[in-house]
Amino acid sequence: GGGDQWGGGKGWGGWHGGGWGVQKPHFQKPWGSWGRSRGVSDPARTIWVGQVAEGVTYQQLLDVAKQAGDAKWAEVYGKGGTAAIGFATPEDAKAAIASLNGVTVGGAAIVVDAWERKAAPDAQA
Repeated sequence: GGGDQWGGGKGWGGWHGGGWGVQKPHFQKPWGSWGRSRGVSDPARTIWVGQVAEGVTYQQLLDVAKQAGDAKWAEVYGKGGTAAIGFATPEDAKAAIASLNGVTVGGAAIVVDAWERKAAPDAQA
């Protein structure tokens, strides 16, 4: 014998599926160029959300947004502070900007704006 002190590899089996590498790292900076690189496929149908209370989930934002228009998705960046909400049409997005500004979500009033204005500040020159 002598060749099987590792037990046929069984001792390593417990490391698979133990949740390693599942969480996304929490230390990438949510500011800087985040607006352009967050996978927003159609900025005209997306609104920017600010002053998001810590702990607010995308689902809470989506529920609120659906009252303003045909909201399709929402995403909260980092632990809160900023988020994005995507709508079915640019018209829905425009209407939502008007009706969601100042709405209370998670105990704090949010501010909303057009995604393009927040994502590309250098375009204002």
